[in-house]
Parts: sequence; structure tokens; C-alpha cells
Amino acid sequence: MHKALTIAASDSGGACGIQADIKTFSALGVYAASVITAVTAQNSVGMSAALDIPTDLVLEQTRQVLKDIQPTAIKMGMIGAADNYRILAELFQTQKTGLLVLDPVVCCYRNCPWVLNDAAITTLKQHMLPLVDILALSIPDAEVMLKQPITTVAQMSDATKKLHAFGPRFVLLKGGHLDDEPVDILYDGQNLHEYTSKRINTTHDNGSGCVFSSAIAAYLAQGAAIPEAVKNARAFMTSVLPHGKPVGKGHGPVQVFYHLWRKWK
Repeated sequence: MHKALTIAASDSGGACGIQADIKTFSALGVYAASVITAVTAQNSVGMSAALDIPTDLVLEQTRQVLKDIQPTAIKMGMIGAADNYRILAELFQTQKTGLLVLDPVVCCYRNCPWVLNDAAITTLKQHMLPLVDILALSIPDAEVMLKQPITTVAQMSDATKKLHAFGPRFVLLKGGHLDDEPVDILYDGQNLHEYTSKRINTTHDNGSGCVFSSAIAAYLAQGAAIPEAVKNARAFMTSVLPHGKPVGKGHGPVQVFYHLWRKWK
């Protein structure tokens, strides 16, 4: 059985975070274990509040999964407090883990002011990034981490190199926020790989970043190399994004199980 772990926040609206990751792992035939780092109050319109889970409980959840279930890939999303990054990094240094995919939620760009604080970003850079196999970032998150604007493909390429200097094996910068056709850039420290595609015109893409990075983790859990996992995850996104439907007044979720559901009424 292929097994993966998500370490992320809970989304009460069901589109992002833990909920998106578990659904994506399951849709791709991978057993999903989970560690909840924070609880958020949100819906399809935006997020109104977030509460971090105590660090010792985040650590104990992770320990219990690692020592028994032993996932072959771990996807990390919204980790929360700075201490959570530090204590998880210490655990990963001392205990065997699966491949680490980090898609940190650095900022919220859906009608909420939440931004990861400077202390957590510093801890993330110093302690977690040197352990990560692939850092997957959206352009808004990368802009906050690097404190610079990213509006062109050339600026994306430059940003991946700066992010790689913090220690991850691979950096994937997702270009969905570009004004032009989306371009994703993967950098391994030597080579830049550009992945281009036609933009899928949908407003029902809530959770797409979480689904993309957890799909990468799912393919890694099945034995794919990182470039192959990124390619497969992009193909998966292309297949599911056109099927999003509204569930509330805002952006609907990515529907990874569209083929199993009866026709929406």
C-alpha cells in the first residue's frame, strides 16, 4: 500500500488544507494519514480566523504516524507557529521520514489579511528548508518570502534560484498568478525546467494549490522521481480543474472525485 502524510491546517469549508490533501491522496490511490497544525474558520468566500494547535500535540501526532504508518511521502502545508517548524525539523533530522514536500501557506489571498509572521518565515528558512526535497510555492507566497515582486517568467526563474539557496533539493514556483498563460518552473540547483499550459478558465479552483502539491506527494509515494511527479501532478490538475462547481457564494473547490459523483443539480 502506498502511504502519504499531510501536515497542514483544517479548512472548515472543505476546499483546502487537510481536507484537500486527504481527498487528493485518496483520489490517486494513496492512503492518507494526517497531522492537524491549526484550525481555521473559512468558507468559499474567505477566512475569518485561525488557531494554532499546541506544538507538543503537533509533534506527538507526527511521531505516532511516523513510527507506525511510516509514510513514504510527507506533504506540509500551513504549519502555523514558528515553534512548529523548528520542532518538526528537529524530528525529521533524527527520525527516518518519507520524501518531504513543503507548500507553506505564507499568505492568504482570498479576502483575508492573514500572513505568516517574520519569526515563522525565518525559522522556516533556517531549519526546515535544508531538509525539504521539493519546495512548492505560489507566486504570492514567494513574494512574501523573498520580499520582492514577481510578475514575469524571468523574475520567476530568478526567484527559484534565490529560494534554492535556502537548501531544498528542488524548488517549484507555480505560475498560476501570472497575467499571461501559466508557467511553472522547477529548479534543481543546476537546471531550470519550464512547464507551460493553457489557462483553464474557471472560478471554481479553491484549494488548487493544496491539491497540486499533495498530488506531487502522492506520485512520490508511488515511486515517481520528482520531475516525473511534478509532470503527473500537472496532468492531474488539468483533468480535474474543469469540473469545479460552486458549493457556496464564492469560489468552489477543486473536484478531485468528479468522476465518482452523480451529476450536480
